[in-house]
Amino acid sequence: MIFHTLNEHTTEMELSGYLASIFKGRNIGLLSEAGVPCVADPGAKIVELAHMHQIRIIPLVGPSSIILALMASGFNGQNFAFIGYLPAKKRRE
Repeated sequence: MIFHTLNEHTTEMELSGYLASIFKGRNIGLLSEAGVPCVADPGAKIVELAHMHQIRIIPLVGPSSIILALMASGFNGQNFAFIGYLPAKKRRE
């Protein structure tokens, strides 16, 4: 197993190297020591980079579908707004 540290000091060059295992046909995982990976967490940087390389992201655990979607998005988890779910049924006007 290979482990990499990802924090606010991780450089773009290091991040690119973290994806090397994927390009060799292996799977990788992202763990957070506290909280949820990629939500107010530097893990969002590697997810964003993976999206740029069209690498599939699969969030495995999370407290809600909204957080799962945010984890897999690659967006900045420091600032987001949940406006509500799309309606399940059409509204009558």
